[in-house]
Amino acid sequence: MKRSTLISLLIITTAVAALSWGSLIGTSKMFAFHDVTQAARVQDFTVNLLAGNIPPRIAPDFSFHMGYPVFNFYAPTAYWITALINIAGFSVAGAMKLSLFLGLLLAAIGVFLLLRLYVSEKASLTAAILFITSPLFPLEIFVRGNLAELWFLAFLPFTLFLMTFQDRNMDKWSFILLAISSLFLFTAHNALSLVALMVCALFLLMQKHKISVGSALILGILGGAYFVLPAIFELPLTYAHEVAQMTQYRDHFVCIRQLWSSPWGFGGSVPGCADGMSFMLGKAVVAFASLGIITLAWRFRERKRPLQLNTFLFFAIMGIVSTFMVTQYSAFLWEPLKVFQFPWRFLTFSVFGLSFASAYIFHILDTKKFGKYLLAVIVIVLLIKGKQYFISNPEGQLDAKVYDKTFSSQEYREQKAAFRIPEYLPKTANYKAWRSLENSNFDIRNVLSPLDNGSVNTLQQGLFTREAQTSSKIFLINIHYFPNWKIFINNKLYVPEKFDQLGRPLVRSKSPVTTVLVQYSQTQVQAAGNLISFTSLAVLLLTISSPLWHKMQRLSAKA
Repeated sequence: MKRSTLISLLIITTAVAALSWGSLIGTSKMFAFHDVTQAARVQDFTVNLLAGNIPPRIAPDFSFHMGYPVFNFYAPTAYWITALINIAGFSVAGAMKLSLFLGLLLAAIGVFLLLRLYVSEKASLTAAILFITSPLFPLEIFVRGNLAELWFLAFLPFTLFLMTFQDRNMDKWSFILLAISSLFLFTAHNALSLVALMVCALFLLMQKHKISVGSALILGILGGAYFVLPAIFELPLTYAHEVAQMTQYRDHFVCIRQLWSSPWGFGGSVPGCADGMSFMLGKAVVAFASLGIITLAWRFRERKRPLQLNTFLFFAIMGIVSTFMVTQYSAFLWEPLKVFQFPWRFLTFSVFGLSFASAYIFHILDTKKFGKYLLAVIVIVLLIKGKQYFISNPEGQLDAKVYDKTFSSQEYREQKAAFRIPEYLPKTANYKAWRSLENSNFDIRNVLSPLDNGSVNTLQQGLFTREAQTSSKIFLINIHYFPNWKIFINNKLYVPEKFDQLGRPLVRSKSPVTTVLVQYSQTQVQAAGNLISFTSLAVLLLTISSPLWHKMQRLSAKA
């Protein structure tokens, strides 16, 4: 790696540290944000990993310790990373802050490395700083606390960089990294990853060695089967569709003037233009992107235009189309896209595409006399202006230890967390009856709940294995029944057919003493997804063996 590149990476790291100082790093404080269940999710994801349940499917403590299949349906990339940081010795709050910091850093590095393949190093550096100082990043971090979208923003440019690098170099290690990066990208966010798949497919068409690059992407897609298959085929077993319909996408379009300027706040998204949170693209992003796009349009008229001009045009169009998609003028397109719920989610692609287009004008400036000094001034101004948004809500600041005790405590996980993400309640339960228990004193401590005068002797009260004996003739098993739970009654597999309003299996027994064993296990769909993911990993390792690698190189050369 060139010395100048190392210096640029050092500058980026220093810039990210400067933006994050006093909020993500250099402070013992933690901050509150919209998604108050993040800490609880990280905690229970960690619990799964430590118990050897890989990949995690159920949050065992959620919903009164009855188990809640949130990890079966919630994109896992951010939780793998954050939970591993937690296991490494950081507190939950510390792991979350470090995860947010690393996501921000990787996003900047990814944009820099990608653009460096097309424009000068100084132009790439300036565009990377423009990208991360846009209001989008502090919005994701300090207002929404959205780990998933932040890591999506990190892996999107990094994956596109590796696609281009692999196309140009046909290198084994970049092939491996591309497969891994695309795996993380396509399992980073439930909705945005679908758009990223389309973006990568279109970008692939612009590459010369489509077989090599496409093979790595396919292995990444197959590697994510452990999550994607259950998320598709088992989602109807929950209330996800019904809860999603409660959010009307029509209420969450962004007004055009909000894209240019809107008050910074820590509130929510509401109908109209008076949102409590800002949806600014960033004046600098809009200004430099406009200059870049105008210049691109002018250069595109030339007969002998640079080859990379098509790439800049691709990302400029992506930025423009994505910006259009967040406004009410795109309403006629949104009915089949309502799974996205919030049109402003497309701001991620807007800011990325427009930042890429901005690099074109930065590249031209770098070729002019005193251009490098002007770019340095732009970087400094961007950091100074951007820093003002890298602050948390003063009213939501807590000591990190207090934050952990509040939002990742056993009590919070058991009694509150699931109600903040109600869409993953299994349909064996009655939704209204379950919601009525929110803020109640309802509590379950035993494996079984007799409905007569029978006694219960608890033998095991683990998170993933529960066992008890009872003299009761009619009793409830205290789990939200979902296919992950295997029930054995007197050593025989039992498939429940009747449930109470909380989805707890209702059992009638004629035995004087009934032994009930409840064990967590993977469903057939989950096992199939796991097998596909494992097989893709094995294929990846085989592909990079010399004979197969050379064969793929020959095929790519002929294509």
